[in-house]
Amino acid sequence: MFTRAITKKPCKALIDGISTAQLVKPGEKPDYELSVRQHDKYVEILESLGLEVLDLDADERYPDSCFTEDPAVVMERCAVVTNPARGSRNGEKEEILPALLKFYSEDRIFHIEAPGTME
Repeated sequence: MFTRAITKKPCKALIDGISTAQLVKPGEKPDYELSVRQHDKYVEILESLGLEVLDLDADERYPDSCFTEDPAVVMERCAVVTNPARGSRNGEKEEILPALLKFYSEDRIFHIEAPGTME
């Protein structure tokens, strides 16, 4: 059973992200303020379920970085750092690494390397 979670606050650049493009009607942009409220509620619910939540700060360089399940897949005994196919998301894998090191030793963190990708 998982007892910890890594989340990341949405950034204002979220409105231009890849992941949000399919979530709104054509011509509309995602609602940043609503996203922040939804994120805060998500963290609140995780904590109410007894999880220890590491909530990372927003990062304007990576519009989709609030989706922490994309740059890393975590399991009980190890984590796998993905290699996103989209260049705009590729830096997220480096940004998630310090958070993973709080929960896993370096020899328990594995990396997908080019030409392999995972999204």
